[in-house]
Amino acid sequence: MRRITKSSRLTSTPRGDRCADWPVEVDPIYGCEIWRGKRSTDGYPELWVGGRNRRAYYIAWERARGPVPQGKELDHTCRRTLCVAVAHLEVVSRSENERRKQWARTSKRAICAAGHDLWLHGRRTPQAGIVCLICSGLK
Repeated sequence: MRRITKSSRLTSTPRGDRCADWPVEVDPIYGCEIWRGKRSTDGYPELWVGGRNRRAYYIAWERARGPVPQGKELDHTCRRTLCVAVAHLEVVSRSENERRKQWARTSKRAICAAGHDLWLHGRRTPQAGIVCLICSGLK
């Protein structure tokens, strides 16, 4: 597994502000924004917002792209639960999210949500996910 290099400053939030409540480190290999703040008991990134704990990647998605539709959830295409990079999230049904957890299905994905060819522009993560280098801004 490759090591994440620590940056001396926090990355910007999806709104563009710099703030201490958005503690992430950018993985230069995969483009993941790895959460370094509070985690829930099941290991997912959490942030206190509006008087309650919320998943940090949902906050990132809502700030960048608006609310997640009713009955849908966010899937980490990189399979890294601590990643809050919007480019690595995709809105899917619960059943689709469960199907994608199977390595055999994930390995057959040929295109990303934006339509880029993952055989040419994809990179496998250590957790058996796949990220699009174009969408992640690495290519």
